[in-house]
Order: sequence, then C-alpha cells, then structure tokens
Amino acid sequence: MDPRSVPQAESLPVLYRAVLDVVGDLERLGARDRALDLRRQAARAYQVWDAAGERRMRRLLGDAQRDRSGADVPGPADSRIRTRFRRGSRRDPGATSGRQEGVAST
Repeated sequence: MDPRSVPQAESLPVLYRAVLDVVGDLERLGARDRALDLRRQAARAYQVWDAAGERRMRRLLGDAQRDRSGADVPGPADSRIRTRFRRGSRRDPGATSGRQEGVAST
C-alpha cells in the first residue's frame, strides 16, 4: 500500500510498517547497525502523532529506501569481516579453539 494514498489519521502506522519492511531488508543485506539505527528512529517518530512525526517518518522511509538501494550499505562480505574482527578482538590471542591436541573427545 502506498503511504501517500492513505488518509492522514492512518498514514503514520502505514509509514511505520513501510519503514520496518525496509529495515528488515537492510538486516538481510547485512547492514544491521544501520537497520537498528533506523528502527530506533522510527520508534521515536511513531510516538509523536502529529504532522512533524509524519514528516519525520517519511524522511526515515526515504533514507531507508536509499540505503537499501545500495548507498551507504555494506555488502554481506564487509559485514562478515567486521563481525570477525569484533569477535577476534575479544578473544585471548593465545587461546585455542577449545580442542586440545592429543586428548580424545568424549
């Protein structure tokens, strides 16, 4: 449903749903940080049921759609690299994978 074709009293929920749909797409593309930021901003905008809240939600929808189309969205490979780096930075550099050589597992 096109958010522009809905009466104003119903437009905010429709816009919010549209933003969340695009946020889901961004998460699947690997842009989880951006998706989380947009989800939080949309939740805040949804709390204000006035013209300013609707404008904010429309702006967020446009931003999310631009991000989904490829601008400023890391690809899945970039996301995996960052995730591995973050995980690796928390580990003890001398730690092994948990398996000890010469010890049979039960």
